Amino acid sequence: MSPSSRPIVCVSLCALLVVGCASHDIPPDGFLDNTSNLHDSELSQGMYVHVEEPLSGYDRFTIAPLTFRFTPRQPRPVALRDLDAAEAAFRAAVERELTRDGRFAVAAGPGKGVLQLHAGITDRFQRDEKDPGPGPATIELEAIDSVSKQRVFAVIDPTLGQRDSGGEHTSPADAFNRFARRLRARIDDALPDQGQP
Repeated sequence: MSPSSRPIVCVSLCALLVVGCASHDIPPDGFLDNTSNLHDSELSQGMYVHVEEPLSGYDRFTIAPLTFRFTPRQPRPVALRDLDAAEAAFRAAVERELTRDGRFAVAAGPGKGVLQLHAGITDRFQRDEKDPGPGPATIELEAIDSVSKQRVFAVIDPTLGQRDSGGEHTSPADAFNRFARRLRARIDDALPDQGQP
């Protein structure tokens, strides 16, 4: 399977997030076709988020294979040079964060209360013709109801592979562990008072 066709995982969340920058700030041509409702906010740490359905009805998830979509001029960050290692690190980090404290469990397949997580890694925010060097990548995620096939949640994070302290992560584990922590924080922000289902 070619790098441009490899799938990724996506994640779901629920609840209200404060609207900040409008979605027209999101460049076109990425993994998610519909970004019209995604916004950043003071709570989202630079991530673009939209929750379409309550998350309270979901307690399990599955993860689809990771997809990579980079334009020819844009080199991948060092942490994404080995696609098999990147996919394994992504799956491990997301499973660990979503199952932490029993919030979700991994499902054997589709069913009621199961989210299908799909995601893609792109250079949507990194297409600088003047400086096409390696750096952060963009990860785009959506969670789909496994029965109705309706989107429950979508998020775009333009800082995959970027260290909180500056510079670039060079290992897949470090890059995806940071992303998974940020993703879980968005879930916790969305349901601050709900607790576990």
